[in-house]
Amino acid sequence: MNPREIQDQIIAAEQNKRPVPSSSPIRINSGGRSSPGIHLLSPRRSPLPMTPDQLENFLVGEDRLQKMILAHEIAVNDQFKIEDSSSMQGTLEAHVKGTIEQAFWDVLQSSLSKEPPDYTHALILLEEVKETLISFLPDGPRGKQFKESIRDNLDVKHVQQQVANDAFDFREKADFIIVMMGKLCAPARDDEIKRLREIDDIVPLFREVFKVLEEMKVDMLNFTLSQIRPVIYQHSVEYEQQMFDEYLQTQQEPLAMTQEWLKHTALQLLPSSDFSTEPPAGTSDWKVSPTRILKTAFLDLFDTDMTEFPETITVDLPRLLPLLAEASSLVLQAAVLAVTWNTVGNLLAEQPAVKSQLTEEVSVLMGDSVTEEVDLLRRVGEVVLARLKASLPAEVPMHERVLSSLTSQIIDLQRPDNPVRKLIAKRLKEFVEAVLSNMATKVPTALLPVQKQVVRVAGTFAKIFARNQTVFGKYYSQILSALGDELGLKVARPSNNLSPTTAPTE
Repeated sequence: MNPREIQDQIIAAEQNKRPVPSSSPIRINSGGRSSPGIHLLSPRRSPLPMTPDQLENFLVGEDRLQKMILAHEIAVNDQFKIEDSSSMQGTLEAHVKGTIEQAFWDVLQSSLSKEPPDYTHALILLEEVKETLISFLPDGPRGKQFKESIRDNLDVKHVQQQVANDAFDFREKADFIIVMMGKLCAPARDDEIKRLREIDDIVPLFREVFKVLEEMKVDMLNFTLSQIRPVIYQHSVEYEQQMFDEYLQTQQEPLAMTQEWLKHTALQLLPSSDFSTEPPAGTSDWKVSPTRILKTAFLDLFDTDMTEFPETITVDLPRLLPLLAEASSLVLQAAVLAVTWNTVGNLLAEQPAVKSQLTEEVSVLMGDSVTEEVDLLRRVGEVVLARLKASLPAEVPMHERVLSSLTSQIIDLQRPDNPVRKLIAKRLKEFVEAVLSNMATKVPTALLPVQKQVVRVAGTFAKIFARNQTVFGKYYSQILSALGDELGLKVARPSNNLSPTTAPTE
């Protein structure tokens, strides 16, 4: 059966021309309020080299953008936390950092190995340890008591006098630092504190002390974030808008990519508009409503392979990019299963366990995001054939022609214009669109093998869309109002309300 015939079979199933598995209506709480091949322009940057004023302007803009992204991430991601340096292992940044630190510790070791030892660098580190410990302490009587104890025991001037009189006891200071760290650290660091007590040499101990102190800083930051998260969430929209406004003030062409993105979508939709004459009284004054333009622009993200995104989507990229990648993988997975069932489905009619196992194996293989798509599909084809040969009774003939056809069809799914792949991608997009409109809907037949994942993807996308509208609605309103005049999107009477969140849908 060729891809076009399989496409027809899927459509026939959806029209109930043959029995298909049923699914219950699904209503997704999005937590919100009520065209392929887009190529967006990259942000307009000042020509290099920049003048000092341009550089300062650029840095201010980047600072505001990063603050906006951080506030957004804290507000929408309950699992967000600051990562310690261990998460950078294997990166170039980690390698450079490690090289610099090693050079510093080598210098310290050399200084302490002199006769007499040179404690200059060690005393600088001791002062830093003291200030770091004090920074962990809150205000109040108990915090004040701890601070006084730390200042008294780690008084650098006093230590200098001890060194001058050859009376400096390194172990005594080390034990005090370790005891104080043990009192201030989270329980998860207890084992690391215990290991510090086993280190005798000053340089290795200092090195490990600073490592644990850095981890304690991260622990403290994450604890603080957990405490203030409700406050951040309450005010995050206003803060994000403020930071975004300040960011836009540093740009030569603010929102240029967002304008291009929405304009492209509006032009795609304009030929399908119904109004050739003035609309009846009481109806929309738009040929294509702002709501539809914005919703379609977001839905088209499923069809595109962007490397540059609209400015208003920047804050959502940490969640949006993995979600779009997962959606693409689900489409491919469903397409593989569709061509398999339509090629050998009659042979598996009495073996639901084989179908279930095959579905699971394909799902695991399609989770590989590293392998090139064509190689991945080739491997999936091999696994599918191996499973079929192992599972079907010996008396069931598996002609080489059928096997070869199935393998070719699976590998052919790499083409974006493959009819089966295109149809399933279209069904996924239609389902997500229904979710965005808060409509109770069923998962399309072709996507039933990945139903749970599809529902989750659609719900998450709807939340991203709703939150994005809340934060950037005023910018979309301004852009769409201007496009309405530029492209002739309005008819007869001028519109009084252009907000994408309230404009009438078509």
